[in-house]
Amino acid sequence: MCPTMWWLVQLAFSAEPAPGEAPPPAATPQAAATSASHRIDAAVSLYLAGETTQARRILQGVLVDGGTLAAEERQVAMAWLGDIQFAEQGISAAQSVLATLLAENPDYSMDPMVHPPEFCEAFERLRADLRSSEPLATKVPYPWQVGLPLGIGYFLDGRPRAGFVSGGLQVAGIVTSFVAEAELSSIRKVGVPKGDEVGAARYRVIRTIGEVGGVGAWLAWGVPIAIETASWSAARRPVTVTSLELHPDGIAIAGRF
Repeated sequence: MCPTMWWLVQLAFSAEPAPGEAPPPAATPQAAATSASHRIDAAVSLYLAGETTQARRILQGVLVDGGTLAAEERQVAMAWLGDIQFAEQGISAAQSVLATLLAENPDYSMDPMVHPPEFCEAFERLRADLRSSEPLATKVPYPWQVGLPLGIGYFLDGRPRAGFVSGGLQVAGIVTSFVAEAELSSIRKVGVPKGDEVGAARYRVIRTIGEVGGVGAWLAWGVPIAIETASWSAARRPVTVTSLELHPDGIAIAGRF
């Protein structure tokens, strides 16, 4: 048999598995994760050997393509990528990936036996800066708590300024309404002489002032309830991040905001 025919026969027999022989196993998520882990180890070895550019590209590829990567391995990859970027251009270059790492795991700790001490110190400073810049969570009272009259709900919630405003407007409206009603009662007792346009106009003005005061008191009580109900409903729907991906040109975050 000529060499060409022998090669064709070998190709035909190797193209399909023999009867009863199981086909080669397909790639599994575990195998993909193991491959990513090997790539991380290879990148670390390159970085320690001084090949920072190639190591950085490998880690960026792992983070972009590693959909099946475990959280722990993904965080290790981000830590080493931040280490490389810090070594190349300082903390400003590494801040994006390190901030992503801290957003995913706020308690992540750099191993000073593995990473350079100056990088570990810069990472801790970044952690402190991010925590100090986080806005303080505003406590939102329950709507029925704000419904307590005279701003008492705001005082119980530790917001005296809002309590003074709400309570003051309610008191002013109630007092105005009562004073106007008392004045109208005295006018009704003696009556308004027929043809006394000034007296009639005075009566209408006082009645309008009383009505405005009563409506104002109700608004000063009801409007805060509506506002706090909306805030309370929004606070009960926390932000949900479904995916966080690091791309060469930025970060992609998906979820409900």
